[in-house]
Amino acid sequence: MAYQIETRKVPAQDVMSIRVQCHVAELGAILAEILPEVWRYCRKSGVAPSGPPFTRYHAFDNEKVDIEGGLPVSKPLPAEGRITPGKLPEGEVATTCTWDRTTGSPMRTMRCTCGCASIAAIPRDRSGKCT
Repeated sequence: MAYQIETRKVPAQDVMSIRVQCHVAELGAILAEILPEVWRYCRKSGVAPSGPPFTRYHAFDNEKVDIEGGLPVSKPLPAEGRITPGKLPEGEVATTCTWDRTTGSPMRTMRCTCGCASIAAIPRDRSGKCT
């Protein structure tokens, strides 16, 4: 399946998120745990998400991943437990849209903030950080 990839400049975005380090094999289970946790906190605090959930990869190798999962918000909230306020940086991003095969509807837009012009070729150094 071919994807149309576009680049555009986006402003910084306030977020509420949880950052964790885990084994690569645990990634799916960890995201299934932390994203709902952030969602519940935002809902309890009366702040609706201002966009889709995100996962930010700070570093990774063949075994370990340093990830942050959360939600963009219209205003930051106070930290609670492991949930902290932060910002996604402004800059040029690459985006694409995927489609739900059962309904034919767009599902979500992916955002790559590595200064990359193509999602297929994100430059990385040996530590896994975007260059």
